[in-house]
Amino acid sequence: MNLSETTPANPAGGHSPLTSEIEQRQTITMTGWCGNGYLLPGGESIGDVSNTDFFLPSTKEQEAYRAAGTLDEWLRRIGNYAHDNSRLYLMLGAAFGAPLLSWAGLNGAIIHLYGGNHDVQNAVQRVGQSVWGHGYKAFVSGNASRSALEQAALSRNDGLLSISGEIHASNARNLIPLTTGKVRGRGTRAGVRCGGNPFCLFVTLMGDVRWEDFIGADSGAGQGVPVISVPYYLKRPDVFSDDAAFVDWVQESCNRYYGTVGRIYMQQLLANKSHWQQFAVRDFAACYNFLLDVPPGKEQIARIFAVMMTGLKLAIRFDLCWDTEFNVMCRIMDCFYDALEVVAPLTDAQNENGGSHE
Repeated sequence: MNLSETTPANPAGGHSPLTSEIEQRQTITMTGWCGNGYLLPGGESIGDVSNTDFFLPSTKEQEAYRAAGTLDEWLRRIGNYAHDNSRLYLMLGAAFGAPLLSWAGLNGAIIHLYGGNHDVQNAVQRVGQSVWGHGYKAFVSGNASRSALEQAALSRNDGLLSISGEIHASNARNLIPLTTGKVRGRGTRAGVRCGGNPFCLFVTLMGDVRWEDFIGADSGAGQGVPVISVPYYLKRPDVFSDDAAFVDWVQESCNRYYGTVGRIYMQQLLANKSHWQQFAVRDFAACYNFLLDVPPGKEQIARIFAVMMTGLKLAIRFDLCWDTEFNVMCRIMDCFYDALEVVAPLTDAQNENGGSHE
C-alpha cells in the first residue's frame, strides 16, 4: 500500500477545525492490502481499512469490479470446468495467488499465454479475471499507453491485471516498465503524488509467439517481475462440441457471474489473517519442493508457480474450488515445465498410480 498523503495538523499548533479522526485519514493511490483490510480495484473494501481514502478509478472501472451472481453459480458455470485443465488453473492460480505475493516476498509475474486461437486464449484469461471482476469490462487494452498501464497496475495492486488483445513487438514495450515492479514517478493525480510506487501483481496477456522472440533479450524485461511465456493448450471439456462453443460459454458465464469468489476469498483470509499468512509461508516452501528438478537460474520462476499452487490450495480449503490439492498442484506443475520447454518428471504419487501428465 502506498501512503501518499495525510491530512496535516493545524500549523499554528493544536488541532485544526477538523476532527482528530479526519486529521489522521490517509489518502492512497493503490489498492490491495491496507492495514487489516483489502481494497478492491473498484474502491470497495473488505475488512478494516478505517481512516483511509482511496482515489477511485473511473465509473467504468468501478462497474467492472462489482460482484454479480452467487458462489454456487460461479462454481457450476465456470470453476467446474477447470478440472484437469492446466491453463484454466494457471489463470485461477494467478487470481488466487496474487494477494499472497507480498507474503512470499515477490513482486509478481507477467504470464504470457502464446500460440493457438486468440478467442480461446481470451476465454482462458476471462476465467481467471472472473474471480475479481467482469469477464470483459475488467480487461485493460494491450494498446493502452504506458501511463494507462501503470495506473492500471496501481489500481490492481496485490491483484490480477488482465490485458486484452494480442501483444506484439509494437505494443509490448509499453509493458516493459511493469517488469521493474515499480511505477516511475511522474506528476500527480488529484493533487496526490502517484509515482515511485512499488507494487505486487500478476499480469496475464496473450500473443502468437514467446515474449522474448519479439521483444529481444536486451529489453530489460524481467528485472524485478519476470515475463513467463506459457504455450497455449486447451483440454476442452467434453460437454462442448468445439472451441467456439467453449468460448461462447465462457464469455456468457464470465459476464454474468464474477467478483463474488474473490470477495469470499479475501473475507476468509482476513477472518484469521495471521493464521493464513503463516500457513501460506510454510506452504510456499512445500509447493516449491513439489516442483522437481528446478533448473539453475529458474528459482524465481519456480517460486511464482509455487505461489499459484498455494493460492489454489487455499481456494480449495475455502470451498471455492471443486478439486483436490494434489491435482491442482500437478496442473500448475505442467504449466511450469511447459514454460521451461522441458518434460516434467512424474511425482512419486503419479509413479505409484501409473499416472501421467495432462
